[in-house]
Amino acid sequence: MQENAFCFATVDQNGAPQVRPFCTCMEFENKLYVIMSQTMHPDQKDIRPVWKQVMANPNIAICTWDKTKKWLRITGKIKEDTRIEVKRKMIADNRIMDDFTTNDVDEFQRIFEIQNMKIELRGNCAECCESGGFCTHDNCKLQGLFFQ
Repeated sequence: MQENAFCFATVDQNGAPQVRPFCTCMEFENKLYVIMSQTMHPDQKDIRPVWKQVMANPNIAICTWDKTKKWLRITGKIKEDTRIEVKRKMIADNRIMDDFTTNDVDEFQRIFEIQNMKIELRGNCAECCESGGFCTHDNCKLQGLFFQ
């Protein structure tokens, strides 16, 4: 997994889109996961807006791109996965997690699977995107935008 930021979009209580950078996700068991916390720090009490938004409406979107203007958009619904092996993999795969968690059993960071995913790939895939359309080809070169 690349440690590049990607855009993570939710919907607020008024139905307005809210987008912010995220930088931690992973593939595990052929599923895509993100991690987030309720608060900015374990000692804080203020609930983060992103947490409130996904608890009220689990529909999300992710978008990322590379220097050649190839991009990937994923939409779906998130659902918490409380399995310890998922959390351990997230911590192991993402060195940025070293700054946010000291162990794999803390309740501060929560792991969410993105379910009902729809994936749009756009760019220079010779097999699928000759006309600049969306790509759903399993071997598309664009998949390297998110996974290495």
